[in-house]
Amino acid sequence: MFSEELKIIREAEMKAEEIIKNSVLESKSIVSRAEKDAKEIDEMAQLKAKEVYDEALREGEEAAQVKYKEAIDSANEYCQILSEGIKALMPGAVDFIVERIVRDSVDN
Repeated sequence: MFSEELKIIREAEMKAEEIIKNSVLESKSIVSRAEKDAKEIDEMAQLKAKEVYDEALREGEEAAQVKYKEAIDSANEYCQILSEGIKALMPGAVDFIVERIVRDSVDN
């Protein structure tokens, strides 16, 4: 009778040890899968961050190109206005210079 109870206790202890062993293996497996999943999530996040960065950079470059073209067009327009204004003043400037040269020549 005592040996039968002892046998039952040993079987229970062996089952408990087996459960503990399986639990340790399963927890290691769960941790390993979690680490793998975390690594994949990190890699996906880095790829997404690069995509967002590249898109923002592209949009910024496009906006800068538009502003640059606007500035160049504005400068060209301003230069054209100055050029037209100078052309209108050229005959008077030429007359002034010729008059000075002629007057200086006559006076000397």
